[in-house]
Amino acid sequence: MNEPDSVPRRRDAAATRRKLLTAAREEFARSGFAGARVDEIAAKAGVNKQLVYHYFGDKDAMYFAVLEWIYAEIREYERDLKLNGLSPDNIIRRLIESSFDYLAVHPDLVALLNDENRNGAPHISSFRNLTPSNSPLLGVITKALTHGVREGIFRKGVNPE
Repeated sequence: MNEPDSVPRRRDAAATRRKLLTAAREEFARSGFAGARVDEIAAKAGVNKQLVYHYFGDKDAMYFAVLEWIYAEIREYERDLKLNGLSPDNIIRRLIESSFDYLAVHPDLVALLNDENRNGAPHISSFRNLTPSNSPLLGVITKALTHGVREGIFRKGVNPE
């Protein structure tokens, strides 16, 4: 009869990767990219340091995966705003209010973006799918500004970005 400890456990790659990303997100937000340590991330995730390299290749790739995750969350949040039918000024107001609400709930985003910007945005600027200009809301903002100019609510020449 097999002892419970002698039964080989099956690895859950998705769960391990999720634990690593969660730990990395916390560590990068707390320490910045330069200050974050792979050893610390692995320890927080409760896994062997070698799994970081197995799943991500290196620290840069893991950081980029964290940024992708954050931007995917933001895009999902943006899609759920339900802006159809609002007047141009209410669309812009709702976008601003929801941005502050989002940042209040996700302070790690502020810390990560501050660190990235302080260092010249080397990660975000090198990957087009992470840039704010790829937000689906850019089209909504452009349309709201255009309609707002026609209605005399907004002045001409405002850059939607």
